[in-house]
Formats: sequence, C-alpha cells, structure tokens
Amino acid sequence: MGFISIGGFNLLKWGAGNDRFTRTPAGWSIDPDFEYNKKSATWEVVSGREMELFTTTGQLNKVVMRHASMFANGRFIHKKKDGTKEGKIIEDSRLVELLENPNPLQSGEEWLMESAINYWVYGNNVILPVKGTYLSEYPSVINNLPWKQIKIETTGKRWNETKADGVIKEYRVCYSDGVDDVYKPSELLHFRRSGGKSAIIGESMLNACHMEISNVRASMGYRNVNLVEKGALGVMYNKSSDTSGRLALSQEDRLALEKQTQNETHGQFHGQSKVKVVDGDLGFLHTSLGIKENMLFEEIDADVKVFIDTVQLNDNIFSKEKSKIQANLLEGLKMAYQDGVFPFAGRFCSLLKKGLVLPDNEWIELDYSHLPCFQEDQKEKSEVDRRKAETVKIYVELGYTKEQATELLGVKLV
Repeated sequence: MGFISIGGFNLLKWGAGNDRFTRTPAGWSIDPDFEYNKKSATWEVVSGREMELFTTTGQLNKVVMRHASMFANGRFIHKKKDGTKEGKIIEDSRLVELLENPNPLQSGEEWLMESAINYWVYGNNVILPVKGTYLSEYPSVINNLPWKQIKIETTGKRWNETKADGVIKEYRVCYSDGVDDVYKPSELLHFRRSGGKSAIIGESMLNACHMEISNVRASMGYRNVNLVEKGALGVMYNKSSDTSGRLALSQEDRLALEKQTQNETHGQFHGQSKVKVVDGDLGFLHTSLGIKENMLFEEIDADVKVFIDTVQLNDNIFSKEKSKIQANLLEGLKMAYQDGVFPFAGRFCSLLKKGLVLPDNEWIELDYSHLPCFQEDQKEKSEVDRRKAETVKIYVELGYTKEQATELLGVKLV
C-alpha cells in the first residue's frame, strides 16, 4: 500500500534508480526483455511536463482544443425509457440545468472543454459532484479536480474486489499549505484514457506521441534559428591557392571575419545591415541542410496527422488548401463527430449516469443534431419522411387501410 503519484505506476523503469522523471544515458526498459539505449535520444520527456508541452506546442494544442470545443458543442438531454429505442426526453430536467451551469466559475461548455483537455493531456479527469444535502436528488455543484495535485492511495488489493473502494483507498488533493482534501472513490467520477498500463490511472496521449511532439518542436526550433539567430549554418574558408595548394586564412583575416559574422548588427531586422563585406576570395561550406532540404514542413504535417488520428478527428477540418472545399470540410466535420466526438461523449455520459446514480430507466445524452453540419441530413430525412407519408396517403385513398399501405410499400412511418 502506498501513494501513487500522477506520473503513473512504477511499471516503467526509466534510467537509474527507477526514477521515471529522469533522463539518463543508462536507458529505460518496459520489462527485462526490452532494453533501449538512450545515449542518442533527443526527444522530449513527457512525464511531469504534460501541460507545458500542450500549451507550448501549437500544433498539438490546436488539435486537442478542436476536439474539446467540438465535444463542448453538445447539448445535454435527460431521457427515460418509454418502450422505444430513442426514449422520452424529460422536460425541464433539474439535472440538465445543473450540467449547463455546473459551478459558479464555469459554464457547461467551459466545464466540458476542461474535461476533454484533462483527458487528453493527462489521461485523467476527476469530477467532484457536491450535494447540498444528503437528501438532494442531484448535486448542487460539479467541479473538475486539479489532476496534477492528486495522489491516489491504493489498498494493495486488485483482482478480487467488486467495488472501487476495495482497490482504491482514497484520492488526496494536495495543497502547498499542507491541508489536503481527501475523497473516497465513491465520491468522485474518474474519467480515464486507457493506455494498457493501469486500470487505476489513465495514460496521456502525449506519451504515445512523444516523438511527434519532439519532431514538431525541433522543426519549429530549427526554423527559428534560421530566421532569428542564423547560428552554425556553415563554414567560411579561403578559396585562394598557390603552387603548394590552398592557402589558410591569415590570423588577422580570420579574426576580422569572426567579428563581422558574430556582430549582432548584421541580419534582416530593422536597424541591421543586410550584407557583409570582406576582402579575399572566400567560399562558404554549409554544415547543415536548409529548411527545404530538411523537409521540415512535411515533417510537421506528418506529425500533426498523428495528433489528429490519436484524438480521432479528421484531417479535412484543419487549416489546409483542400479543406477550403466546402464538401471536404462538411464531410470531414461529420466524420470527426461520428468517429471521435460521439464515442467520447457516449463514454462521458455513461460515467455521469453511473457516478450520479441515475435510475436504471434514465440516462444522459449529449446531442449534436442542432449543429449546421448535420442540418442537411435532417432536411434529407424530412424529405424522405414526407414522400413516404404522401405515398401512404395515396394508397389509403385507393381503399387500403394505413396498416395495409405501409406493409405493401415496406415503409415505416416515424
């Protein structure tokens, strides 16, 4: 039994001393049969830096924020069974009112966006519903807890337990003043991203994308050096020669060139000289490939595609030439909702039903049918229903009953 930090279980052994947060030349291993030499590894370390990498890697931020905003576009609907698959909407639901205004500092959309961001960035979002009194049917306030400040204490038991309380003893929210908040698992809703390592703590998407994140940041950094610092791009050499071969630069010329090359007054910005003037027959040898030769833009595009696929969105809804075609954008939006947002929203609502202990015949849904990208589908469906009804009407006028007409036509009126 012991505290498990938000970095995750010690199932991964990183470097010497089992320190997951340390990068060392010693390497890391998932199990004794797999070893990887990190002497040449130059990628970003994710653990403990999730929010920093998310907020400072624009391409990653854009993809996650797009998913979060699309998820937050949903409208909560409270339903109960009535014999149909769709169920009956409970009008003027107090639960919907709560979910639309979950706490004094956030609207429903802001709360949903924060939930999605925590899920992707940390792999975990812990929700605290607070009831005004024990007799209240629904909570009075719902908040997301700060995941980076949470520690989980386990009971040491795992496989034979039938309730979460048998596996997890408590969630502890740690504060700098030393006064912690402690909650039982039954008091919280824990929305986890499965990563295969732990059923207790979710896995950040950044772990799976750590090389793509590193490549994006390296590509942007390389471009920045070329545009701003222009450092270590090549070597100047003397092209002059005599009968014995190529001549070396004199000490005086070399010092003059170094001083001129390093002078901050030379560059493309305002107040800087745009050219350098030297004496002698000089050549320039590039020591690195240029931006085009390195294919940095292609590298970034490939990495962004991995981010998009990881959160299950669609390439066509992001800034690019072909997305300007309305058909591509519309189809991309529909596929992004159907493949990514709808399943995500379904899992989130299932958690709400379980955590808020709704009756067996009631549930919560996030509905997106009001969005413009689905209006064409609604218009098409309405037109089909209208034609069905008109056809059935014609058969009824010919003497058939409504039931006979629908059976003959093989249609079902909604």
